[in-house]
Amino acid sequence: MPDHPLRTSPEGIRQREMIMTTFTWEGADVTIKVDHEKCTGSGECVASCPSEVYELQDEKSVPVNINECIECCTCVEVCPENAIIHSSCE
Repeated sequence: MPDHPLRTSPEGIRQREMIMTTFTWEGADVTIKVDHEKCTGSGECVASCPSEVYELQDEKSVPVNINECIECCTCVEVCPENAIIHSSCE
């Protein structure tokens, strides 16, 4: 986890600012989470998905066609950074 800056709240309590890096997409039958901090944009999920669920946006994986997912779990298996969590593959 990166070192996030500390800030002081109005009450004088030091808090660490967290930057959201895991994004969740929900389809009709599945939920896919992609940790954009881990994702290196290798495109393995894009190239391997038989249903063309993924595309790279700003060099990060995004399941733009989540409702086309056939729940084969290939995306999870091929991701070199383990950045994809799939509700059918847990």
